[in-house]
Amino acid sequence: YLRGRVRQELVDIHLVRTWVHHCDSNHGKACKPAKSEDSYWMPSWVIDVQTRTLVPGKETGREGAAVHYAALSYVWGPRDVPQLKHTIKDKDALAGRLKNVGGLADHWGDIPNTLRDAMTLCQEIGIPYLWVDAVYLEQDNITKVDLDSMGRVYRRAYLTIVAAAGEDSWAGLPGVQRQPRVHRGGSITEKIDDISIGLYAGPCQKIIQDSKWNTRAWTFQEMIFSRRLLIFTKDEVVYECDSDVLWRETVFSEHPDLPSRSFLIPSTSSTTKPQLPSLTGYAEKGYDAYNQYIQILKLYTRRQMTDSSDVLNAVQGILAEIEEATSQPFSYGIPLIFAYHYLLFDIIGYCDDLRRPKFPSWSWCGWQNISVVEEPSSPGLLFYELLCDVLVQAYNCSLPVGPSS
Repeated sequence: YLRGRVRQELVDIHLVRTWVHHCDSNHGKACKPAKSEDSYWMPSWVIDVQTRTLVPGKETGREGAAVHYAALSYVWGPRDVPQLKHTIKDKDALAGRLKNVGGLADHWGDIPNTLRDAMTLCQEIGIPYLWVDAVYLEQDNITKVDLDSMGRVYRRAYLTIVAAAGEDSWAGLPGVQRQPRVHRGGSITEKIDDISIGLYAGPCQKIIQDSKWNTRAWTFQEMIFSRRLLIFTKDEVVYECDSDVLWRETVFSEHPDLPSRSFLIPSTSSTTKPQLPSLTGYAEKGYDAYNQYIQILKLYTRRQMTDSSDVLNAVQGILAEIEEATSQPFSYGIPLIFAYHYLLFDIIGYCDDLRRPKFPSWSWCGWQNISVVEEPSSPGLLFYELLCDVLVQAYNCSLPVGPSS
């Protein structure tokens, strides 16, 4: 623990650039889009962080050159928290403003602090474009095509900015522009003669895991698909990538490839991101495919959501990836291949309030507070009662009713 580094009130932008540059130069394909993917693909609409304008993604790059964009992963907050969002009702007025230069400038009072800070951060670290769900998707008219594309949006992002420090979209990114960090619990340093000794506060994983961001359903697939995460907590900035490393702002190290200002943890068990099987593994049809999907369900079904009707929407990007990899369709979150396996789940503390309306009782998505059964042959499965999902009525009442031979 003798690696503590003094954390300043504002984020060390040079250090963040160093992390990203090192990842670019040394981590290879693990942290970059697969060669099979379109290297020049961009979302339909992104924010130009220089002009603070919503611009078409396909027009952002020069021919033959890939253009970087960051994606924002954050918590909206309760329904009563005001949001800047794209809806059918105000589509023309808002779209007209956002597509004009300065439509997202600081003088507009309806832009949540997290979005403001993310645009400023992108400017400072040299990423020209930012993708944000609130201004990209029509929030009251989200299509299956939109939901299916979420995996590609976050997987193709050069960097995903994670707001893990607050409870809603107005919490901002501590240490960026107008939000200096006050809490100084990240490290303790003392100077004895000419020698500086620092203690850091220990692992940061629990702070991230206990954050509101890490409890929400929508942020689950955003984390899973992202190759690089720049995570803002109240105390520090943490960088994590798919090469299984984690760098912290409050820790020194003498790692040969980095300035002696950051800490490298080459251990998958130390990272904050769940270690899930590659989605390409679902192409192998068999018991392994069942186990892999079960791991996703175990993690996802613990998440919370404001609107229970979003239970499938919030994970649709992952479902679409599996469907494409296996060429097997889904029905209410259950892949039809091995469907009899996926019908096995247990309901914890059964009561009527646990039922999700508009979803069938035979699917995990029809219930809250479930426990996924890992072994298809589990003898402990309980069936509580018969529930009516379908009402059958006689088509011709004149026909005799009785047993048929």
